Amino acid sequence: MEIIIWGIVIAFVVGGLWWMAEKGKQEREDAAALVRIKRRQRLIEKYGPQRGAELADGVIAQGMTEEMVIDALGQPLDVDEKVLKTKTKRTLKYNQLTARTYGVKVFLDDGVVVGWDNR
Repeated sequence: MEIIIWGIVIAFVVGGLWWMAEKGKQEREDAAALVRIKRRQRLIEKYGPQRGAELADGVIAQGMTEEMVIDALGQPLDVDEKVLKTKTKRTLKYNQLTARTYGVKVFLDDGVVVGWDNR
């Protein structure tokens, strides 16, 4: 009889812990979804419906400014810069794969996207 009571108690404790973990997981997912929605709204207000939606989805294109790239992809992990006589070349690096390689590199001339490399 005592074993049955202990089994029931353990089942309630485990069930309660599982329920609390699932509830916390759902709350975190809801909070993350709200952050994504607010970010999308902010970008649409800043850049207009089409460009803002593209940036919210992480899309970059030639002609975008460095600020747009950062709004789309976040702060780069590393930046290379070369100052030449007539222009400044920058490379924004994202998604570090190894100590010296990155999954995404965005190339800018004078603050405007001229290309990118996805690995």
